[in-house]
Formats: sequence, structure tokens, C-alpha cells
Amino acid sequence: MLLKRLVIKDKEGKDDIVEAIYDSTNLLKTTYLIEQRRLYVYFRKGIVYSYYAVDREMYDGLETAQSQGVYHKEHLSNNRMYPYAREFKMLNFEIQDINEEIEKAKKLLNENRTPE
Repeated sequence: MLLKRLVIKDKEGKDDIVEAIYDSTNLLKTTYLIEQRRLYVYFRKGIVYSYYAVDREMYDGLETAQSQGVYHKEHLSNNRMYPYAREFKMLNFEIQDINEEIEKAKKLLNENRTPE
């Protein structure tokens, strides 16, 4: 589930980069470079992969999916349309920082829900 989304604009004011964090058992975060059509996926185990030629529709599908892990596996993982590369492994403190951001976003989301 999408928890938080940040859109960074370029000099002309166009959307340039989209960063998102998730409440997911497999994915922590994504960074999508719109013009380059490049998607970085940060996994819970700390591995970061980049996927090439990812159009906006595919990215939006991942971001809004009920399960980002399932969507990734079904649509991006091992799909020849989206070549990928293992970029790097995050350090433990980097994983911890993202997990703390996720917990803050979950807490904020729960505080903003109105009781039924």
C-alpha cells in the first residue's frame, strides 16, 4: 500500500522524479525518473534494482497496486520489456532510515483516519 509520495519538479515546473514509500512485505521504496523512464526499486533486504524503459502507465500501476510486491513480480520481474540491473546493496542504516520513514507515515495515516 502506498504510504507517502513525493513529486520533484524540474526547472520548468514539470514533474521530473517521483519517490514513494510503501507498506509492503517486499518493497520499501521506489524512485521513478519520468523523462528517463527509469525505475529504482528498493527491496526490504537492501538490494536496489533499476528497470529501464518503464512507461508512466506501468509505474502508476505499481504505485497504486493493492500489493506492490505482487505487481512487481507479475509485471516487472524478468519481463524482457523492462531490462534491469542490480545497482547496489544499501547499508543497514539506510534500510533503517527508510523503515523509520515508513513507520512515521503509517502512524500519521492512522492518526488522520476518522473513527466510524
